Amino acid sequence: MRQLAATAVVAAAVLLLGAAGCAQQVPGAAVAAMGADGPPRAGAPTTAGPGTGAPGAPPTSPGAATPLADLDPCAVLSDTARADLGVDGAPQPQRSASGRLCRWLVHDDPAVPDGYALGVSVFPGLGLDQVVASSGKAQLTIGTRRAVRSLRAGGSVCAVSVEITPTSRIDVQATSGSDGAAMCPTAERAARLLEPGFPG
Repeated sequence: MRQLAATAVVAAAVLLLGAAGCAQQVPGAAVAAMGADGPPRAGAPTTAGPGTGAPGAPPTSPGAATPLADLDPCAVLSDTARADLGVDGAPQPQRSASGRLCRWLVHDDPAVPDGYALGVSVFPGLGLDQVVASSGKAQLTIGTRRAVRSLRAGGSVCAVSVEITPTSRIDVQATSGSDGAAMCPTAERAARLLEPGFPG
């Protein structure tokens, strides 16, 4: 039974990565293809990113300096939050065209005994207005900040997107299997624990 649960958590982690990389794209706005280390590959097709006018630039706002420009999403999870959430896996950083992601596997959370994947995504150039959801979009307040809860990746991932500025946000995502709605209380709890450490 533990083996089956572990397999489900790994599959959920793969979905989480896909949701972070695809679900936050601005519809209709192409960006440069990413190389393995993050920057655009040489010869990759590019188009202008929104708000920049520069060919191949990622989505940014005028001024481009945001509190998230250099934030490492793996550093957002404090030791206290790690213990409170039952995180026992090592951080796994990833990059996408629109942001940076860190994910952890969680096996020690009594609220989700079969385990789940927790992700934190940093989007320096995408605000709450650019949240793309499969369904279930709802307005929230996390701390004193505006937030949006949504289902992504065909409803298998629950994400809480927390506004940092009108053009930047941090997403906290949770997934375990195919029922993202069941993971929304976990994603919200994680967002509430992490939000006091968010910049801005």
